[in-house]
This record gives sequence, C-alpha cells and structure tokens, in this order.
Amino acid sequence: MRRVTLRAAAALLWTGALCALAPSPVAAHAELLFTTPAAGASLPQAPSELTMTFSEAIDPITASLTVANESGDPVLGVGTPTVDRAGTTASVSLPFLPASLYTVSYRVTSAEDGHITEGSWLFLVDPTGTRTPPGASTESTSLSSTPLIVTARWVALAFGLVLLGTALFWLASARPALWGTNGGAAADLTAPWLLLAACAALTFSGLAAYLTLAAQPLVGSGSHPGHGGGIVPLDFAAPFGATPFATAMRIALIGSGVAFLLAVARHFSIDEALRRGRAPRDREPAVLVLVAIAAAIALAGSSLASHAASAGGPLFGFFDWLHLVAVSVWLGTLPGLMVLLRRGQGGFAGRSTALAALRRHSRIAIVAAPLVAATGLANSPLLLGSGRNLVATDYGDLLLAKALLFSTAIAIGAANYFLVRAAAARRVLPLIAGEAVIGALAVLVAATLVTTQPAASRPPILSRPAIGAQQLFGDDGDATIHVSVNLPSPGVQRYEATVADVTTGIPRTDIEQITLVFSPPADAGIGVERVALARSDQDWLWGTTGDYTPVPGAWKLDVQVQGGDGKLATSFSLDVLPATAPEVLPAAANGIGVPAPVAVLWAVLPPGQLGWLVPILLLAAIVALAAWERRASGIKTAGWRVGLALLVLLSGVAVGARAVVAAANAPPAAAVGMENPIPPTAESNARGQRLYLANCSSCHGVDGAGNGPSAAGLFPSPGDLGSEVSKLSPGVLYFRITNGMVTTAMPSFAGTLTENDRWDLVNYLRGTWRPAG
Repeated sequence: MRRVTLRAAAALLWTGALCALAPSPVAAHAELLFTTPAAGASLPQAPSELTMTFSEAIDPITASLTVANESGDPVLGVGTPTVDRAGTTASVSLPFLPASLYTVSYRVTSAEDGHITEGSWLFLVDPTGTRTPPGASTESTSLSSTPLIVTARWVALAFGLVLLGTALFWLASARPALWGTNGGAAADLTAPWLLLAACAALTFSGLAAYLTLAAQPLVGSGSHPGHGGGIVPLDFAAPFGATPFATAMRIALIGSGVAFLLAVARHFSIDEALRRGRAPRDREPAVLVLVAIAAAIALAGSSLASHAASAGGPLFGFFDWLHLVAVSVWLGTLPGLMVLLRRGQGGFAGRSTALAALRRHSRIAIVAAPLVAATGLANSPLLLGSGRNLVATDYGDLLLAKALLFSTAIAIGAANYFLVRAAAARRVLPLIAGEAVIGALAVLVAATLVTTQPAASRPPILSRPAIGAQQLFGDDGDATIHVSVNLPSPGVQRYEATVADVTTGIPRTDIEQITLVFSPPADAGIGVERVALARSDQDWLWGTTGDYTPVPGAWKLDVQVQGGDGKLATSFSLDVLPATAPEVLPAAANGIGVPAPVAVLWAVLPPGQLGWLVPILLLAAIVALAAWERRASGIKTAGWRVGLALLVLLSGVAVGARAVVAAANAPPAAAVGMENPIPPTAESNARGQRLYLANCSSCHGVDGAGNGPSAAGLFPSPGDLGSEVSKLSPGVLYFRITNGMVTTAMPSFAGTLTENDRWDLVNYLRGTWRPAG
C-alpha cells in the first residue's frame, strides 16, 4: 500500500515537472500601451498607417480594428491588422483620410490567458490647426469577466480540485483505514467511482462552458468559424487557435476527459463482475493513481493558463500547480468521508473507519496547509506588483478575501487535528463540513481572480501637465479682444484670437488682420517676433500654431487688429511656465475602499500598534472564562466566549486592515528624504494658502479640523490635519499630494497642480501647522 502511495506522489511530481518545463507566456491581459499616431493627437496631414502596442502578445487571427469618422460612418478600405513576431504590436494600413475626428475601435484576444479586450481611442486630422485636439485617454473593457464566465470557471476549478482530492484521500487515507478496520475485505475497498466520474464530468463541462462563453465575442463577430474547427471533436478551445492559452485549455480538457473515462470504465467493470457473481479484481490502487494523474494534468493545464505562469514563467506556473494540488487535499476530504459513513450506515463501524481515515489524512493536511500558504505567498507579489495594490485594486481585495477564508480554514483544520487525536468524531464532522464550505467559497474567489486583471499588469497613468490654457481679455473702445494660449509653456502652442462687441459679446466678422507681437523677458537674449494670424473656416476666429515663447518667464504679448473701422490694440502679460514631463502615477484605484463598519472601528480602536492590544486582551478574557468554567461547577460561559470571539474577529480584522492600508500608503524611502526646492517665503505661503482654500478646504476645512462641507459621510473621515502634518516630512507631504491616498477620498493632484504649486502647498501646510519640536 505504501509503495502505491509513493508511486502516486512521484507521478504527481512528474506532472508538475512537465508543467514547469512547458512553454510559458510572459504577461497577463493585453492592455494598450502606445499608439501611432498618439491617442488625442491633432495631425496636419492624414496618416497612412495605424500601429498599436500591447502589454503582451495577442492572437493575430482574432484581432480586429475599425475606424469611424466623427459622423460615426466607418472608413472603408482599412487594411487587415498584421501583428509582429513578438505578437505585441498590431498595424493596419489606411486609405486617404479627409479632415475629421476619427475613432479607432479594436478588439484583441490575449494569446496568453485568453482574455478578450475591446477599446477605443481618438485622433484628429486638422490641416488648418484650428480645432481643439481630442482627449488623450484611451478606453478599454474586458469581455471575459461576466458572472456566467466566472461561474463556469468556478465549476471547472472546484470539481477539478475535488476530483484530485477525493482520489488522493481514498488512496492515501480511506483504503488503509478500511483495510485496517474491515480485515482487508476487497468489497469494502472499492473507490467511489461514480462520484469521481461525476466530478470529472463536471470539470470537463465547466471548462467547455467557460471556453464557449469566453469565445462568444469572437464567434459572434465572425473572427473564427466556430468550435471544433471541423477537425477535432469537442475541441472547445478551437476559437482561440493555437495560442498558448488554447494549448493549456486543451491539456485541461484532455486530463478531465481521461479521468472521466477511467472512472466510468472502472465502475462498469466492477458492476459487470458483481452481476456475473465474481469478485472484482483489486486494481483500485493503479486506477486511482491514473485518475489522480489525469486530474493533476487537468489542473496543470489551468496553471499553464494562469496569471502566475503568464507573469512569472514556468517556475511560477509550477508554484500555482502545487498550490492547487495542496488545496485539493482539503476539498477532497468531505466527499470521501461521506462515502465512508454511508457504507458504515452511520454506525460505530462507519464512524471508527472515518476517524481512522481522518487520522491518516490529518498528517497530509499538516503538510498541505503550509504548502498552500507558501505557494500563495510566492505568487502573490508577482501579481500584485506593490503593497498599494492590495487595497487599491479589485484584484487585491479578492486576494485579501481569499487569504481571510484560508486563515479561517486553517483555524478549523487545527481544531479538527486536535479533535481527531481526541477521537471526538461527532464534533469533527460538522467542522469538516464548514471547512468544505469555506473552501468552496475560497475557490469561487480564486475563479474570480483568474478572470480578473492582475493588479501588477494594470498600466500606470501618465498625468498630463497641470498647465491649462491661458485666456487673455482686453478692451479697446467698443471692442473686446480675446486671445487663448494653449499651452503657455515652451514648445509648440496654439494661439486663437477673436474680436467681439463689448456690449453684446457678438464676434465681429469684419476683421481684416490680427497680428501678435511677442516681446521676451529682458534677460532672454532673443528678439521681438511678429506673427500674423490666419483666418479659420469661421470668419470670426483667427489662429496660428508655433513655438513663439521658447523660454519661460514674463513675456509681453501685444495684439494688433486691423478692421473695417480702423485699428485696435491691446497688451497682455503672458507668464510662460517651464514645460514639465508627464508624471508616472499608479493606476487609478478600483477597490472597494474601507467599509463603514471597519471605519467606525478604526475611530474607537487605539492608534497604531496599540490597536492590537484589544484583540489580545479579548483572547485573554476568553481563556480566563474557560479556566473559570472548568474550576467552578455550575458556571456556563459559552455564550460570553462566543461573543468575545466575535469581538476578537472584528477587532482583529479592523486593526489588520488599518495596518494594511497604512502600508499601502507608505511613501518610498526616496520620497521621505526629499527637500522642498522652494524657500518658505511669505509669497510661497500665500500661494499655498490660495491653493489650499481652492483644493483642500472642502474636505479638511478652512482651519484643517476635517469639518469641510464635503467631509460629511466620508469613511474614513479627513480627521485633524494639524496633528497629521506635524509628523510628516516635506517629502512625505509632497508624495501624498501628488499620489493621493488609497481607501480615502483624497485624490491625486498631479494633474491639477504643477510641481511648484504642490511645493507651495507644502510650505503653507508646514508653515501653518509646524512640525513638533
């Protein structure tokens, strides 16, 4: 018996080795990174080609792209997308495009994880240079995370785990227990083949349903002829072609299909032998080993298509497979125990057999539990990317939920271990049932994780410079002259000018010429430049594009107008700000934030690490009550202990969540030591005060007490700004203003305030609430 078990273990390890040696993808979810022309670009002439670069390889067969003008009419003659050898860059040829605003819509399938993404972006063809450029943002959405797809993946994953777990439980625990308690009667050793066949069938059906639902956008759009491909029957991965994802799914389908055929064949062979009055030959161990290997192969296919394998390569795919195998040890326990109890008809023999099996199984579970934790910890940082993402993303929220469920299952498993040693079978079985339910929920979370974009693969945000268009207004007689400068910084700028009636505001169309005269700062060392504006297709609007303020500083802008009734003129002071490169910021938070009950507990718990004293003291009270009940007869404290245990859970979760959020918002070491480049002068403080009143006081209040008009209902509340600022260095304050704080209402101000604005705000905060000491 031991020899067969060792052979099964060796076979499983060989399966994992094959999983690790198989070709592996390199990322997870195909996100659009770059486009040519750039998203939001305004082009003087039409491009002849579009290119799009994605974060990972895409399937060239199913990639599609359309271009539409601003009326929504599709552009005819757009070429078929071609993908480079790396699979990450797609390009299409374009026909001649007349002046218009164009929308590029695309749909791509990741060659690595099979997720389908569709999105769009804009560009403008404007030979006159008079139209406002579109926004530079791109929009995308995943078509592979619907509830039905998650449910199908859960069915496949859950029953695949139960299939392997039940086979292992019967091979390593149930058979030895039956052998010892029933004297080796062959009939009692028969494995639950119908149960194993049902699990294998549901695993195969779940995979088939998952692939069918996931492929609907492809099949419905005509990107592929359909399932099966007309060659191999039951090839539900056919719409995904020969991509790594399709190959991994075929491995999973084959594994579950072989397990089903083995279990069904064994069941009917036993049934036929009994029908003919013969004792069936005891081939159970060998067939169980084959079923376990087939189930492990099915799980290996899922691991090859996992985010871990995509992001980390074969080694992390192997870790993911070990994780699934270790989890299966738990989920396979309850079905096997139910079979044992049913055969014993609930009597003493059945309970004693189940208890013997549990004793053997508990030794395996002790190894499996840390293996689940270790492999999960090995893969999680790879998919999270940073501690911030643990609370700032939906993927991190799901990972926390999975960890909480796992911790609960560990606690129940520890209780089971001691109860088994004490031979308390009646108390063990309900706990095992609860453990199985928690395991099923954890698998549901895992299935959702599989169809959710990993936090680490979400592209960062490039913040646009916080320099807005400058609007200049001046009057001359009965006319108002308006000049728009976009943007007032060195580089190519757009200038637009209009002349309107000072009373009615109606633009004048009798203007013959508008000229701009640029006078640089005194120390610039460059001369005055005159620029004549061109009339646009709207008679009242004049404009030009060019680099006319090449150095920052205080420029003088003279506007000279010649119209039907004479000449007009006015002058403006034009502050040209230094050009700043876009700042790289973390992707926008899409997590659930802090639930209101947890935020309330934060408010009543002691600050910082002192908060852990609450659950520790409550645990001490539970121990004291238990000791009191044991020593004093007639004292019942069970109700109090249950209530205190609930408080331990709530306070522990609250303190732990607060620690996780604090770690997520912690600045990097480089930010802590940053010094303010702007001296804390009265002028800087005055600018910072204006910025504070305009951007911060609505939540923090004018006096920083957290009582602003927008503070009501915020969880967590803004709190006392003074007590917080006094503890923070200038670099930390700047980091928080720039990046915002996850799980709070504080946004990033990188796209709203310039770098100098943020340092002025830091000077005001520290000047108003000076650091302690």
